[in-house]
Amino acid sequence: VPAQVIIRDVSIVNVDLADLVPASVTYTAGTYKRGGSFPITVDISNIGTFDKLTEQSCVIDVVLLDDEELDENDRVLGSFTFDEFLSSGSNRVIQENIIVPSDFPTGTYYLGLRLDADEAIAELNEENNTFVSVMSNVTITSDTSKPAPIVSLSAAPSTVILGQSSLLSWNTGNAVSCHA
Repeated sequence: VPAQVIIRDVSIVNVDLADLVPASVTYTAGTYKRGGSFPITVDISNIGTFDKLTEQSCVIDVVLLDDEELDENDRVLGSFTFDEFLSSGSNRVIQENIIVPSDFPTGTYYLGLRLDADEAIAELNEENNTFVSVMSNVTITSDTSKPAPIVSLSAAPSTVILGQSSLLSWNTGNAVSCHA
């Protein structure tokens, strides 16, 4: 005999929540040195049915990936926090300069982004908080070399005869020390 289940007093509740998505991410593809600046602009949209409140901190991770999959093995280049009010249906553009860590592994990477990286904000959809570039076009180098030293010399007189003296002077640039 099949069992019958009767359900009574069922109510469906609509939940109003924010839903943050990266509407666009702008950066310059190229080579960046360890210790240098990596500028990035993120346009965040709230496509949810509720406002993102000021007291809700949204941590944004800028991530460099070896492949096109954003996962726990990827390296965080840097993070910043978005603490502003963002009403439902609106967006906000944020510009940041991330300093490339001095120990960041060299290589060429895809750029990734995670909004609400610590999942502190309850959202309608937690799966749409990411961005990954379509090409590996961010290169990190360890080139911390300094410009070559510049030395300018002058002699007066410029031509001397054996036994005469000449005053030799020089100026240096881009040098920590110079020995004559």
